[in-house]
Amino acid sequence: MGASQSSETRSVTLKNENPNEIAISQSVLCSSVPEPEEDANEQSSTKKKRVYSEEETANLTAKLDKDYAAWITDVERKNESVTKQLRDELVQKADALYERFAYVEGKPICEEAKKAVLECYESNVTTPLNCSEEVKYFTNCVKNYQINYDKRQHLPKPVKTK
Repeated sequence: MGASQSSETRSVTLKNENPNEIAISQSVLCSSVPEPEEDANEQSSTKKKRVYSEEETANLTAKLDKDYAAWITDVERKNESVTKQLRDELVQKADALYERFAYVEGKPICEEAKKAVLECYESNVTTPLNCSEEVKYFTNCVKNYQINYDKRQHLPKPVKTK
């Protein structure tokens, strides 16, 4: 843990045989506590687990907590950096899409026919069906514009409207 990363997996074994002591496996302590020197006469094929007092356990736990907190802080910092980078890329791509598919602001079409329809509706509030000829003319005007617009080879450049 901490500054140096290890590829080996460590396991922690807690046994509560004696409530005043906690036994911690050797693999956990290898990186944080120096090994006591063994006598040359005491060579056994199986390693015995060392039993630590409450004070030693508290110190080891505090050290492990400190290392873990440092690791978490480092991961959060890296995560924040990656998030910022991804957010910037997203904004950049969104701007590119907006540039490509922005609203096209064109000139008004069939203005005279539109005015004629509106004037007819204002003068025939109770009988709007009297304006059917004006509405037909306006509809035909818009259709003709659409047909001619679709035949054009080039499209007007998009204009940003923010």
